[in-house]
Amino acid sequence: MAPLSYDDKILIRSLRLEKGWSATRLLCEFPGRNWKKSTVCDLIKQVPLDCWDQLSQNTINRAIDQLPKRLAMVIGAQGGHVEFYLN
Repeated sequence: MAPLSYDDKILIRSLRLEKGWSATRLLCEFPGRNWKKSTVCDLIKQVPLDCWDQLSQNTINRAIDQLPKRLAMVIGAQGGHVEFYLN
């Protein structure tokens, strides 16, 4: 199998970021691409690291500071879904 093309890498990263697709889902949706699962897995493992580097320290600090409020909301919803936005 040929290595992933530049376009393949962009497609995989975009679907991982925008839709949260796993390697298995990507392989099922694009069977004609003949991607190796290990290659796709290696690529999508890099996506969170790329995104993490783009977060500012201020955003990280705000998320940590608001954790008690978020936990209280989850407890109040008895573990159900809650909407939460950083202030």
